[in-house]
Amino acid sequence: MQPARQDLPVTPGTTYRDTVRIMQPEFVYRSITNIDGAPVRITAPGHGLVSDWPIWVRGVQGMPELNREPARQTPHKAKFVDEDVVEVNSLSATGLRPQGGQLIYRRPVSLSEASVEMVVSRANVPLFTLALGSGLSITSAGTIERVLTAEQTALLVGEDLTYTLDVTYAGPTVTRYFVGAIGADCRCASDEHQVLSIGEQGPPGIGAAEISSDPNNRLTFGTDLKLYVSDDLIPDPLNYYILAKG
Repeated sequence: MQPARQDLPVTPGTTYRDTVRIMQPEFVYRSITNIDGAPVRITAPGHGLVSDWPIWVRGVQGMPELNREPARQTPHKAKFVDEDVVEVNSLSATGLRPQGGQLIYRRPVSLSEASVEMVVSRANVPLFTLALGSGLSITSAGTIERVLTAEQTALLVGEDLTYTLDVTYAGPTVTRYFVGAIGADCRCASDEHQVLSIGEQGPPGIGAAEISSDPNNRLTFGTDLKLYVSDDLIPDPLNYYILAKG
């Protein structure tokens, strides 16, 4: 896949922090049953999210500012409250009577068996590398937080400063998700960067599978993005008797 271009506005001698979110391309749709509060809380029973995550909203009546069209508008930053509720801090429903609509999001990519590496270079010569436990951390499904120390950013003076961000999955499969320039003059509209994976994530390979704790397991991904095999077969006493006699 072609990596996303995202320049980083780093000021030399200061600590730099941001968040990277990697998501699958297909949208998930959940019906909204209630909207209220300040900040606004959206109830969509069994929404399937497990942490803070970008969301879109469509079709809400009585609160048009809550609606964001997928693939055309910037998503809301939603805070995970519980398995049915998320919160959007930038909006308030006080004095309004919003109703209806859908909560929409893209599933996060599972990074539970992945390693991550960010290489910072000058004129294609590496200056330093960030890795998990050393500047990079996986904080939840699909979410990578990165921190460049003041000592590291002090090295980022001059021109032709660039970086790459790679994720290595089981296999191994190495995917380059981000490339970009680094400098105080670089522009960036947000401290959160989002990128789509090349396709829907399938079950992990040999040596990488984790068994989901969801009930009724039947070979798919569970809400925790671990291997999930649903056990919803209906017993047939007659067939059991025939097989037993045979």
